[in-house]
Amino acid sequence: MKRKIFTLLIIVSYIVKAANLEVGYTAVSNTILEQEPTLESVLHNYYIAVAGSKEKLEQLTSLVSKGEMSIKDVPNKVSFEIKYKTPNKYISKFLFMGKTTITGFDGKNLFYNMSAVDYEDQLRERLLPLKGISELYYTSDNAVFDGKEMLAGKEVYKIIVTDNFVKHVVYFDLKTGFKVKEDIIECIEVNEVVNEVVMTKEYSDYKNFNGYKLPTKITTNIIRKTDTKTYTFPEIQETITKYKINPKLNDSEFKL
Repeated sequence: MKRKIFTLLIIVSYIVKAANLEVGYTAVSNTILEQEPTLESVLHNYYIAVAGSKEKLEQLTSLVSKGEMSIKDVPNKVSFEIKYKTPNKYISKFLFMGKTTITGFDGKNLFYNMSAVDYEDQLRERLLPLKGISELYYTSDNAVFDGKEMLAGKEVYKIIVTDNFVKHVVYFDLKTGFKVKEDIIECIEVNEVVNEVVMTKEYSDYKNFNGYKLPTKITTNIIRKTDTKTYTFPEIQETITKYKINPKLNDSEFKL
């Protein structure tokens, strides 16, 4: 069981980014909402919702988040700290049952302190090069607007993004402009068997942190599928207790 939990933490730490900013309710311009939705208008509404403008979002150059994770059917909680610095440095630390899982990127190389999965090399390949705040990099070259649908009783816009080996299906609340859900989908070969790995992240309980309204509750579910089997990882409930906006971070902090 302990190995399975560390495997889960490795997967989450490879994919998680400290700059996933989903913010609380702020009314979006009615003029924008009345227009026919496009990729550009959905992203524009998101920038307004997150920071008031794209320019202000671009000013978010460093971020630290701290909190706890609860894993379904596991009595022990996982403490974590994640640091991010533009353009592409980050480090995540997960403390579980006295052991710390560390994963990060120093601007050139991905590093980690523990081996727990059979396809780490493929995960590294898929995550390089890393980017900062993902939504700032969505353009017509890698993203398409895919219409409107209902999600948990709310109308949402859907954008599909292809980034190297990974497909992102991103859902934005029609009324608020905020990103409310993301499906991260990729195919990984394990022991000559192709696996489809789907990570779903949902965001809630938004609070204001120095002008940025950030989620304090994040739910993550991971499923791995082959032609013959489906593996479901335990659900993770993440509670973020603290965000630091634009703290001073030295490059030396992004190392083992």
